[in-house]
Parts: sequence; C-alpha cells; structure tokens
Amino acid sequence: MLRVVLDANLFISALIRPEGPPGRVVLLLSVDPPPFKLVLSQALADEIHAVLKYPHVRKCLRAADIDPNDWFNNYELLADFVEPASVNGIAPDPDDDKVLAAALGGQAEFIVTGDRGLLGVGVYQGIRIVSPAMFIDNVLKNTSP
Repeated sequence: MLRVVLDANLFISALIRPEGPPGRVVLLLSVDPPPFKLVLSQALADEIHAVLKYPHVRKCLRAADIDPNDWFNNYELLADFVEPASVNGIAPDPDDDKVLAAALGGQAEFIVTGDRGLLGVGVYQGIRIVSPAMFIDNVLKNTSP
C-alpha cells in the first residue's frame, strides 16, 4: 500500500472546499479499504490542529456544524504516526522541512501538497512531491491494489 504524507495545507483546503482536489484526496481516506496509508508525525498533526484554530480559517468553513478539530481527529485515527527523520534546509521554507522529515521517517512514497515551494523540490530521497490533482489523476489511477 502506498504510504503518503498529506501536507497541513491540504487538510485545511479539504475542509474549506471539500469538492476540490484536496477534499477528494482526503475523502479517499474514508474509502474501505483506503487506496493509501496516511503517514503523520506529531509535529504535522500539531500544526494542523493549530491552523484549524485560526479565526480566518474558521471564518472560511462552509459547514458550521463541523468542529474542525473533531473532523481532523478522525483522520488522525487512521494515520500511521512516525518518528520524523532529521531534515534541515531542504525546502525553501524551513517550516516545510517537517513535512519532508515525516515522509522520510515514515518511508512514504509521496507527499501531497499545494505548497509551491515544496512542489518545487519535486523529489526528495526518492519521495515524490505532487499536487492533489496530480496524485488523483496520475498516481492513484496507475496504482491498483
């Protein structure tokens, strides 16, 4: 099974616009069986929980009856929590190194992100970094269980 790190921005985008490519990627985790295993580090989970509390993020949420942290907790239960590897100075934004660290520590094959800087890295130690649309259209269509 594919091992995949979903960047924090992907979860936020999925919650705000569930019909878009990020939402479609996250929704795939609800399929039984899911087509990939979610890989998370505690640092990434903490970042997602923190961003979900931002007032401007909460203002953008369409479904007022959804508690964003409860929503993300459901995905945490599906994740393989890993110890991140040591990664420094690879991504243009130093905060993005934690995404690479989780992927490397969790032996992920893919990172799915909308972050242009991270997408610009392309491949890191064999881990492909792709957009949500690329992941759905190219990766999952060419991977069968």
